[in-house]
Amino acid sequence: MDLYVRSQDRMILVKVNELAVSKVCNNYTIMVTATDVQHQFMCGTYSTKEKALKVLDEIQNLLIDRYVVDKECFLGSDVFIPSKDAEIKILPKTCMVYQIPVDEELKND
Repeated sequence: MDLYVRSQDRMILVKVNELAVSKVCNNYTIMVTATDVQHQFMCGTYSTKEKALKVLDEIQNLLIDRYVVDKECFLGSDVFIPSKDAEIKILPKTCMVYQIPVDEELKND
């Protein structure tokens, strides 16, 4: 599956090989290594390490397989138990695009 990331300023859309959080001065920056070239791009800057890691968590959650069940059976409001004859399928993913969110504390008007 291909993952594309769009920078906070929306000026870069790049196919991702690797993502990393780096400390730059007093901020935390998400660095993206592009698939086609061995060049890093700065795609997002955050005021705290926790905010930058939350973005990586969101991207990770996008990459986790999603399941489809042909018959529903719910117990309570948020617990799902498929019936024994339910067919469970994994949704195929070929490409994902993630827009890096802006840190409002660092936003320039």
